[in-house]
Amino acid sequence: MKGTLVIPKNITVINDYLFTNCIHLEGVVLPDGVTEIGSQAFAECNSLVKINLPDSMQKMGFATFNKCTSLTHITLPAKLKEIPANGFGWCLALESITLAEGLEVIGTDAFVQCTKLKSIEIPSTVTSINNAFRLTGITSFFIKGKSKDQIAGAPLGLNAMQALNIVWELDQ
Repeated sequence: MKGTLVIPKNITVINDYLFTNCIHLEGVVLPDGVTEIGSQAFAECNSLVKINLPDSMQKMGFATFNKCTSLTHITLPAKLKEIPANGFGWCLALESITLAEGLEVIGTDAFVQCTKLKSIEIPSTVTSINNAFRLTGITSFFIKGKSKDQIAGAPLGLNAMQALNIVWELDQ
């Protein structure tokens, strides 16, 4: 059975591994009120194309959307402070991601192997990027309100950083 899953309004947490490997799941509608999505909750949902992340969401577990190979775009809510390790790793169709002000940490391999992701805008609130964009298609970073010394870590690893076009927009 293929289709879209609508989560009931009284649900606040999506548990670890709850929908892992639901290969026919194409869409998910999460109600406002969901505050947490557990580790690998939607991992390997190969047909997942669309999911709305509600403004109420504050936490994602390890590898939440790992290997969702059909997911093309994601918008993260402002209350989310950290994208965990492998959060969107191996999302091979992911072309764009919108990161909200409020995000602070982009974890290790958060977007590893997202080869269709070409550019990204990093919010001014980010303080740490830990090899998050390793083995992606990214050639351009736009980092708002930070100097090179104000962000810990290297987005792609130290060797790959030299090949990037990084634009630093500093507050005047």
